Amino acid sequence: MPVKGFRLTHCKRGHLISEVGRTGSGYCKLCSSIRAKNLHKKHPERRARYTKNWIAKQPKGFQAARARRYRKEHPEAVQSTRLKGRYGITKADQDAQLKTQRYRCAVCRTKFTKDCKPETDHDHTTQQVRGQVCHACNMLLGAAKECLRTLSNAIQYLKKWEAQHDRS
Repeated sequence: MPVKGFRLTHCKRGHLISEVGRTGSGYCKLCSSIRAKNLHKKHPERRARYTKNWIAKQPKGFQAARARRYRKEHPEAVQSTRLKGRYGITKADQDAQLKTQRYRCAVCRTKFTKDCKPETDHDHTTQQVRGQVCHACNMLLGAAKECLRTLSNAIQYLKKWEAQHDRS
């Protein structure tokens, strides 16, 4: 235990203790962190009980407000986590796809802008990512249930209508 008025330069484990590396009571922050992690590993039920009690003491809607604030302050991290969880790709993988697509929709070739953001298209059976598409094309593929026959029939229907329209 540190003597009042006397500051150690190193802790018992040999960590250098600067003014910012000390806890409020003068102990080494690194050692305190290691001790806390070991305690949580040995007694996970204590951590769960502490967390549950802490949450119960927070005002109603606290967690939702905290989550909203985090999403607003860290949009890149949220997007990266969402991409990894849903599609198994990173933000860097998505950026590489966008670069190879020249920042355009893989279906209609519309340039992505602030108003027309890319959406990740994937095969629903294999979960494999196919490319980046605009919202309209993503809806088109979803409405057709990714069925080539349905999309082919839609093309034939439009061609037939166009041919009849040109004659009149």
